[in-house]
Amino acid sequence: MATDRFVTEITLPWPPSKLSRNGSQADYSGKARSARQYRSDALVCALRDARGVTVGDGPIMLDITFCAPDNRRRDLDNLLAMTKQGIDAIAEVLKVDDYSFEYTLRRGDVSKGGKVVVRL
Repeated sequence: MATDRFVTEITLPWPPSKLSRNGSQADYSGKARSARQYRSDALVCALRDARGVTVGDGPIMLDITFCAPDNRRRDLDNLLAMTKQGIDAIAEVLKVDDYSFEYTLRRGDVSKGGKVVVRL
């Protein structure tokens, strides 16, 4: 639920493990397929949650909360990299260049299946 401080809240699916920078880099085509599928899934979520949202000029603050599917330790910088396709989908829906995004990153509670909550 969006608060007064935020314009909207977009809930993205948890990114596939193939997109991790810490994993094996050998399966390039599998990683590319995973990235395309994640972007497609994220685009559906962004269209559902942010359709009609307008943002002004200047920096756009994204408050990103990563709600992992389990208690494994994960680096926030790697989680941000794994979510790049989802962020690109949000930029596409908002019709902005993702260059204007600035981030606040945090870990949330464990959530069944995992999710990424983006508030802007």
